Amino acid sequence: MSQSNAAHDSHDHPGEGAALDVRADLHHQVEHFCHMLSEQGPMSITFVHNNTLLGLQKSHFEVAIKEAERFLGGRGYLTSEAYRSHFSKGRITLEGLERALRERKVEGLDDTVVAGNGQSVSKLQVLQAHLVYGIDAMAPADLRFRALERGETQRLREDLSAETRKRLLAAAAKDLATRLEAIGRSRTMSDWLQELTGLDLRRTLLASVNGHLSGSNSFAAAVEPNLRALGIPEAQWRTYFDCIDSHLGPLQGSDSQRAEKREIWLREEAALVGSLAQRHFGVAGTLQALGNHFREQPERYAALTLWRGTQRLLGIGDALGASDVSHLQDRNPDATDVDALSAKIQ
Repeated sequence: MSQSNAAHDSHDHPGEGAALDVRADLHHQVEHFCHMLSEQGPMSITFVHNNTLLGLQKSHFEVAIKEAERFLGGRGYLTSEAYRSHFSKGRITLEGLERALRERKVEGLDDTVVAGNGQSVSKLQVLQAHLVYGIDAMAPADLRFRALERGETQRLREDLSAETRKRLLAAAAKDLATRLEAIGRSRTMSDWLQELTGLDLRRTLLASVNGHLSGSNSFAAAVEPNLRALGIPEAQWRTYFDCIDSHLGPLQGSDSQRAEKREIWLREEAALVGSLAQRHFGVAGTLQALGNHFREQPERYAALTLWRGTQRLLGIGDALGASDVSHLQDRNPDATDVDALSAKIQ
């Protein structure tokens, strides 16, 4: 057929020309992508005699794997769960992970990211923990469900090794004993509850002292019932006053005014500690009751101290707690607070 006849036929049948263009483009695309496909696949699951990524061999290995996953729909790696299973069985080790991270020339692996109580955590340790356990950000709704419905902030992870679990529980038991020993000697009950709940009890108590102070020199102190309500041993009453005075600051005025401030503090402290201990832990607000509660539930104490330590490190309040952080009254966590907490954690 001459060019004039072909042009004449194309002019008479314009749809045929468009179809030819589509077919030509399709042929080109098929030919192009065929270069990414190997002529032969693996002979078996365990024996490979041909590079199945031959068309991507000029790319960096990880880039080639990613492109092959996108184009071929396969998987270039095992799942994270599979690798973590291998780690739990000893096929992958922390030393191996460190070697791999250093081979990738990850910057700042030896930099300290957290330090406290004579210990430090490096960037390498954080990355290893993430690879082994999966430290992934979660949606606010999932955070609420796992914390409030499943109680995951009150227990240690089930996939912790026996050695790590033992070490954490031992450290928690030692910390608990130290905290209990300090009550009445260098700390008040409200100091300890402030650490356990993440609430600012000290601010509330100081506001109560200033708000209820009568200024009368004839005030009669009635401290004994409140000291007993807090479970403070009688032998430590005098030193407990010193702990209160350290929070009240320089005390001016007469002895009766000093006694009035102490009594107001003790009265408000006994009521506040009592209500918070019952609301958060289901026990009376005494030194003995709280001590026994956590001795009987060492895992809960270990998880709680880790959770509170994380919040202090990040400078965030507890939007998931049973008490409102502003007025310390009972509340149900609302979505806005949880959203804010999740955003700060991420």
